[in-house]
Amino acid sequence: MPWRLVLVLVLLLLARPVQAQVYKCPDGKGGTVFRNAPCSGSDETPLLTHQPAPPPPAAPFPSLPPVVPPSLPSQGPCLEIVSMDHKILGKRARFTEVSWRVSIFNKCERQLQPLVTFSLHDKNGFELQHHSARGVAPAREVGQVHGVLSLRNDLVRRVNEHRAVARP
Repeated sequence: MPWRLVLVLVLLLLARPVQAQVYKCPDGKGGTVFRNAPCSGSDETPLLTHQPAPPPPAAPFPSLPPVVPPSLPSQGPCLEIVSMDHKILGKRARFTEVSWRVSIFNKCERQLQPLVTFSLHDKNGFELQHHSARGVAPAREVGQVHGVLSLRNDLVRRVNEHRAVARP
C-alpha cells in the first residue's frame, strides 16, 4: 500500500471526534476481555469513559459596524486633512493609472509618519479602489502623502468622489 494512502487513512482516523468507552468483561473461560461495547451479562466494569465536550453555543451573526459619514473621517487627534487631489497619469490596455496627493496638517509637537488611505467611490458611496501610503508630517506643519493606484478602465467613468483617511 503506498505510504500516502496510509498517511491519509491515519489522518482521517485521527481527525474523527473521540468518543470512547472501554469495558472490562469476563470472557467465560476465567479470563478478561476489554471491549468498546457493554458486556452481555451484568459483570461489566467500565474502565474508561470519555465523551467529547459539547460544542460551544453558536454565536449570533455579528452586526456590521456603523457607517462613518464621508465628512467625518477618522483622522486622529493630531492630523487634519487640508486638501486632496487626483489626476489620471495614463491609460493602459486594462487599467488606468491615477496619481493622488493628500496634504495633512500635523497639530502635534512631534513629527509623525501618517498612513494615508486614498479611495475612489461611485455615486452610491461604494469604494471602487483604494491605495495606502506613508508620508512625513513635520510638527506643526503641513506634510504631503502621495501615491499611484491602478483602476480598471470600466470603473473610471463610475468615479464620483474621492476620500482620504489619515492615521498616525
